[in-house]
Amino acid sequence: MDFNIDWPILKEDYYSQKNSALRTWFEVIDFDLREQIKKELIADMERLHVSIPFFLWFPTFTSKYGLPKVYSQPSLNVQTTLFKVWHFVNGGSVSSIHPPIVDLKLQLDGESYMATPFRKGRGGDGIATYSDVQKIHQQLNYTNSAISTLTGQLNYVATRIDDLQTPIPNSAETYANGISKPFFKVDGVSRKD
Repeated sequence: MDFNIDWPILKEDYYSQKNSALRTWFEVIDFDLREQIKKELIADMERLHVSIPFFLWFPTFTSKYGLPKVYSQPSLNVQTTLFKVWHFVNGGSVSSIHPPIVDLKLQLDGESYMATPFRKGRGGDGIATYSDVQKIHQQLNYTNSAISTLTGQLNYVATRIDDLQTPIPNSAETYANGISKPFFKVDGVSRKD
């Protein structure tokens, strides 16, 4: 069966007056993330053989990632942009923010590394073997991937906080917010004094 996406109808809906607030909300999202989302929409339309208006499709898409009622949020939160695809050693993958607690296969600079969240050590007082050292490296790979994920989140949050704290020039609010606020309040002394 031959299917073609009806782009004129979809563009008309996307740029319609009724969707202007949603469009403004969506277009604040990071460009690369928006492009990934658009690719997902196209893939779904081609898979289902139906032209789906974006703002009807988007809440269903985001609910798969734990974001129900996405339009009620002031903007997509930090976690949405930090999703990664984690590949399992035994095949398959999952999209999540943090690494799942399973054996993972990580790709770095063209090489594949195994990462294991938990290992039980060998009992007894025997001499450590190459296999024992390999298991430690696998756990360190997992720990390093988790730390890297947390670092990415902290950097993103710090950038967002810096953006929010950048004062707007020539603004009365800038002056009011620039005045240091006291750490305590004394009863009986007016603000003017």
